[in-house]
Amino acid sequence: MMGSSKLAWYLGRLSVMPLPEIPWRIARQLRSYRDSLGARTGPAPDPSADPGTGFLLPGDLASRADLVATVEDWLARGVPFFDARWPLTGEPNWTQCPVTGTVSPNTFGMRIDYRDETLVGDIKHLWEPARFQFAVPIAQAWRVTRDERYL
Repeated sequence: MMGSSKLAWYLGRLSVMPLPEIPWRIARQLRSYRDSLGARTGPAPDPSADPGTGFLLPGDLASRADLVATVEDWLARGVPFFDARWPLTGEPNWTQCPVTGTVSPNTFGMRIDYRDETLVGDIKHLWEPARFQFAVPIAQAWRVTRDERYL
């Protein structure tokens, strides 16, 4: 059950919300609920399709060779983040700073003081890999080569 102070906050927020925002927020909540149930909104991509089409691949073969070479380097030496490399072998330790070796507390993230380097190490080295920007080139390299090491 919702407490009276929380209900008062929601009613106060609703009273100052522009009218078009209300249906938008309701639709967003419904989409979020649908997504939490695993509902899909479109067909899954066909992995057997010609790797030369779509999937944000570089157009020329030299660029594809550079892409594969980059991913091979990542597999061998790790993905570069700032002045360190994040290994792609084994299961990642999302709580250990690769630079300082500090292991963050295993608790709800909002309760951790991320500014305290003695507690979490250099937080940018934990956050940057969690953005998964390296995943797209690895997926592209798989799409070009079908090499299962990239899966």
